[in-house]
Amino acid sequence: RELSDEDHSDADCLLVAVLTHGKEGGRLYDADGVDYSQDVLWDPFCKEANDTLACKPKIFIINACRGDKVDSGKLVRSSVHSDAAALAPGASHIIPNFADFLIFRSTPPGYVSWRNEETGSWFIQALSKVLDNTLGQEDFSKDLLTLFTRVAYEVSREETTGNKKQIPEVCSRLTKDIYFN
Repeated sequence: RELSDEDHSDADCLLVAVLTHGKEGGRLYDADGVDYSQDVLWDPFCKEANDTLACKPKIFIINACRGDKVDSGKLVRSSVHSDAAALAPGASHIIPNFADFLIFRSTPPGYVSWRNEETGSWFIQALSKVLDNTLGQEDFSKDLLTLFTRVAYEVSREETTGNKKQIPEVCSRLTKDIYFN
């Protein structure tokens, strides 16, 4: 809540990362084990909109289980870019309350989010690897959704000793591409 009240005039975007435990219905757990809705993460940034974040990307990365289901995968055989116009200085424009949000979750609703006891969360490891191999090497040529697709690919290649799988989920309400430099 406090973060939504701050002045973000000098920021190009907002990024919030949450690594915790979760359960069915989009519920997350705080450090005391009390569960809460994921909505409390982004609601302060849309309903009582902070004007200094209007038209700026608000990125949420959530690593948590979303249920008890496991993805057993299946055996298979191998076999639009747009630019949103920026507002002119001083121009007024009504934007949807939930515009410019990007939510990247470690797993779809109802499923577990796997981790290796030695190396950590598959999702966070893949995210770190992709960012290190691109932005960390000063390769700023790819937009964030493309990078998140690469993360999904990396996670999809992992499997448990019982051949269980995982795939991240992206929810994009972006109105423009996001590039880092």
